[in-house]
Amino acid sequence: QVFVSLARRLERMNGHVKCLMIGAAADWDAHWQAQLENEMKRAKNLDYLGPLPLGKVNAIMAKSHVFVNTSQYEGFPNTFIQAWMRKVPVVSLHVDPDNVLTRHDIGMHAGTFEKLCENVKELVMNQPLRARMGENARSYAYANHSEGNIDELVKRFL
Repeated sequence: QVFVSLARRLERMNGHVKCLMIGAAADWDAHWQAQLENEMKRAKNLDYLGPLPLGKVNAIMAKSHVFVNTSQYEGFPNTFIQAWMRKVPVVSLHVDPDNVLTRHDIGMHAGTFEKLCENVKELVMNQPLRARMGENARSYAYANHSEGNIDELVKRFL
């Protein structure tokens, strides 16, 4: 619902922002889901793609400018790593494990809905900032979360 509200707010940017939502619909409340889908249809710049295979998600992410996370609570989101490996900075409403987004300059931690909107607008409109964060993101992801780190991770667990 927060992402739909963000998309509606970004409609005011005169077609500059296209929002994509990927993932399975909630199966715990059909009435709430139907209301959300009606809200999604009213957002002119939002496409809900539903659940997709990982390869397709990665291909879409590779063409994206910003990845937005609206979760209230989450450990260390794999979607962050997916985005970073494709040079896509993350804007997160609540989740910033160990302040990694700001500490490594690979995204923004909003904290409020208003700040989320501002952060997304800033990254959309500021290509040099987006490119710098994207480069930082990829470097961070490969240095800390790639297959090349498996031996080091195994040593730490043992």
